[in-house]
Amino acid sequence: MNRIRSIKDIHLKNLIKAHLKLRELKREKLRELSNRISSDFSYALGVVLGDGYITFPKKGGGYIGLNVKDKDFAEDFKNSLDKWSGKKCRLYFYEDCWRVYLHLVVAAKFLKNFDVNKLFFMSEEIKCAFLRGLFDSEGSVNIQQKRICFYNSNTDLINLAKILLDSLGINYIKIYKREGEIHTIEGREYLVKPVYSLVIRRRKNLELFYKKIRFSIKRKQSKLENILKSYQRNHIPWTKEEIKFLKHSLLLSLSNDSINTISKQIAERMGRAHQSVRRAIYRYDLIK
Repeated sequence: MNRIRSIKDIHLKNLIKAHLKLRELKREKLRELSNRISSDFSYALGVVLGDGYITFPKKGGGYIGLNVKDKDFAEDFKNSLDKWSGKKCRLYFYEDCWRVYLHLVVAAKFLKNFDVNKLFFMSEEIKCAFLRGLFDSEGSVNIQQKRICFYNSNTDLINLAKILLDSLGINYIKIYKREGEIHTIEGREYLVKPVYSLVIRRRKNLELFYKKIRFSIKRKQSKLENILKSYQRNHIPWTKEEIKFLKHSLLLSLSNDSINTISKQIAERMGRAHQSVRRAIYRYDLIK
């Protein structure tokens, strides 16, 4: 009897030691992660607050993940998460989607509980990486309207992004609200939450975004570059020959089309931006 009891006592002591050791390892890992507040961490945080997710199954464990169409986005998120967590993530393609997956409870809890207000007092590099994660996730670029938008239903996150952008010199930002809507899918009605959009316009702001924040997603970055190139074309000085050609083209336009339509046609022939042609027509008083 004593022997059986002693075996049970030894087993219990070993379990307690193992549990304490595991707890200490987790604490040590948590201290290690908290000392790695870098641009890799802030980018991963921005992505998690956007398209990414964190789950804690009832059976235990903690997961950080991302499912997206853009491979370059998935790769950048994986690389940042690898460097910050110190553990290799999984990256694979499944059901028309690139997936990043990390099983690390300590990292998941740290990201989940991190106070984003601390970002106000951090370096510009960390702020920019965080914003890149947000805009990679839920940002869009509109070439026609020359603007960048960020969409989210969380007003706190929208306001945080606005304040951080303002601290980088990107200002005159507008915030719009789209009211909640009821969508019908396969006969069932679903209530969609109100969505807020943060809009960045003006050449100076778009240039600052391009220089400091940028997009990791190539297709979005390419659109932003096209907007900036259009600004450069708009500011090319008009030569006397061009003004003469513009005047001659207006005289030949005998149709009843509006000045907007006519200026578009002339812009295409001259290889100039439409708005630039319109401004030149009025600036040089070419309409009689």
